[in-house]
Amino acid sequence: MNIVNWDISLSVGIDKIDDQHKWLIDLINKLHENINCKSEDLINRSIIELYQHTLTHFDDEDNLMKKYMYNGRDEHNKEHENFRKSLNTIMSKFVRKEEYITESTVAFLIDWFVDHVDKTDKKLGEHIRMVETHR
Repeated sequence: MNIVNWDISLSVGIDKIDDQHKWLIDLINKLHENINCKSEDLINRSIIELYQHTLTHFDDEDNLMKKYMYNGRDEHNKEHENFRKSLNTIMSKFVRKEEYITESTVAFLIDWFVDHVDKTDKKLGEHIRMVETHR
């Protein structure tokens, strides 16, 4: 059972970004499922996969921000960097067995993701659509 589902309210109106967001949601759901299985190996694989795909997604968004000369790029990338640091800390503590990845970790990931999409990524999507309309 999925803990979070993509729906139209999470759309930024740019297919590439929406497709990657759907993919990230699938990875969060996979992490949640693996937490319930209580397999450290599966959890480790899931968090690494989520981390790698998150970095790819952030790079892709940054390339779009450059391509479309987005004025909010610095602030947007600061949010990405802060999240990357948080995710790196979560992974490091898990690997060192200082902390487990739990439901509260998944809740943090979902909350950050939904908030970021709603308050930040949608502005980028709006900017890209506006530029495309005026080309």
